[in-house]
Amino acid sequence: MKIQPIPGGSFSRCVCDCDHSVDRDGTAHHVVSRTRGHGSNVTGLETVAVYDPASETFDLHSPTITSTKWWPAALGRTATHAIIHARVVLPASGTEDRNSDVGVRPFLVQLRDLRTHENLPGVESGDIGPTIGVVALEEGWCRFTHVQLPRIAMLARHGHVTKEGTFVRPPRKFSKRTYATMMGVRAGMVASSASLLGRAATIAVRFCAVRRQFRVPNGGKSETQVLDYPQVQRRTIFWVAATYALHFTGKMMVGMNKAMEAEVVAAGSGAMIGAVHAIGTCLKAVTTTLSCDGIEELRRTCGGYGYSSFSGLESILGQALLQYTGEGENMMIIQQAARALLKLYHARLDTTTGAMQGDTAAHLATLWGPHFDFIRTAEELRCTPATFKLSHMRDVAGLINAFEHRAAALLVRTVIAGGAVPNALASCAQWEGIRAATAFGELLIVKAFAQGLRETEPVVGVETQQTLVQLFMLFTLGGIEKNGAEFMMDGYLSPQDFAHVQEEVCSSMVLLCFLSLVHSVTSRVLCFRLYFVAFFQRGVALGLCLCLSVSLSPCLSYTHTRTHT
Repeated sequence: MKIQPIPGGSFSRCVCDCDHSVDRDGTAHHVVSRTRGHGSNVTGLETVAVYDPASETFDLHSPTITSTKWWPAALGRTATHAIIHARVVLPASGTEDRNSDVGVRPFLVQLRDLRTHENLPGVESGDIGPTIGVVALEEGWCRFTHVQLPRIAMLARHGHVTKEGTFVRPPRKFSKRTYATMMGVRAGMVASSASLLGRAATIAVRFCAVRRQFRVPNGGKSETQVLDYPQVQRRTIFWVAATYALHFTGKMMVGMNKAMEAEVVAAGSGAMIGAVHAIGTCLKAVTTTLSCDGIEELRRTCGGYGYSSFSGLESILGQALLQYTGEGENMMIIQQAARALLKLYHARLDTTTGAMQGDTAAHLATLWGPHFDFIRTAEELRCTPATFKLSHMRDVAGLINAFEHRAAALLVRTVIAGGAVPNALASCAQWEGIRAATAFGELLIVKAFAQGLRETEPVVGVETQQTLVQLFMLFTLGGIEKNGAEFMMDGYLSPQDFAHVQEEVCSSMVLLCFLSLVHSVTSRVLCFRLYFVAFFQRGVALGLCLCLSVSLSPCLSYTHTRTHT
């Protein structure tokens, strides 16, 4: 089929949900709700479906250039069917003198002839060009000019139109079920961020174990293993630790989302939706940002080889950037979590209750769970000042307390910056809110990592648990080092203690290398045999632990490494 150029007009993308699937018979379908002209205002979609009771058909039409459907993958050339979202307009009834708009509803629409693959009459479509990642799924656009659809083309599980043209609304509990399903996509992104970062960390660490550069003075002819340089260790091993952190976070997020879906389906209750929505939007933004940052730094660490497409890092980075942008660009979507935190703060303060009117702080904690118990008011922080102790640097609970204090203090700063506007991110408080929500997301990651340590301790060996604990220490202390100003802003962390944190980060690197040396001497052959099986069949945690114990060892022979790669 000849792909036609899209008509003129300005480009504007939105952030509505978009998924695609393939039936058993190979027919490609697509869910299309995003258009050129609307952002997040779904009710403002301009595509209309006008119902005619006489013929029992809908007239699907794109009345403006801005109503053009835009962005769905496989829409440009491949998809034969799509789920099109349009505003349903019903004819005037006996009590009304004008047509009735009952809101946006989905329709199953055939786009192309199943034999010739040509567009059906009234359907225009095309390709919008390649993207940075996932190039095989071509992004596309489509428009409709008075396409006639039978009444049964409207997906009617959550509301339907009768033959006479009356709209029957679904029970209220079904709206919660639909909303819960949408949040599963974000939970999947949180989980996949660990996989993407883990793949990049594996490539980079293995490469740096093989690559040798610059001779050591009086060290003979052999060159130094790149992974022996401290600056390379800092740019690689930290991201191995971050991979474990994201792995346990993804496990926590997926489990929480499944529990919420089960609750909604079984009882129609939406008690968990608020908490899961706030946590999901926050973690989607924080974990995918962390994954993108890590993959790019790992790519740079590989030097010229990292610039080669054959390294595999280009593809991984492209997929990670898709996770960063999809389902809402991170700086935008994390503000939803910031608003939720502000509501909980004001509920605790008992000056306003936001969406949960009349709930006390204790009742909110019951509804939203323990993930939000770090919140403190400005008065509470002032009356019970806390300080970082050197003993916290090697204590899991102490490090969690440090991240809790940082998140609570940044939330208070957001409230102060917002002034007299409760529960709203005014322009002056917007950036402070993003910082507070980011700190909350990193707190959730640290807690999930700590929970993962408790779960793995009974089932893994002592050596593996030692390595995991050190990776936890490296990740948390590295986070404090990276965001030192936020930990020091209210005197919680002194400049002298911050210097000790930096020293402890270096010590963690040295200890991890030592553990890797000892473990690889005793089980190097076993690690070589199990590595790929563990990584692909038993999950990223065990696989990367074996990767660490093999790759960080200075005594690893070049022959063994080259054979493995």
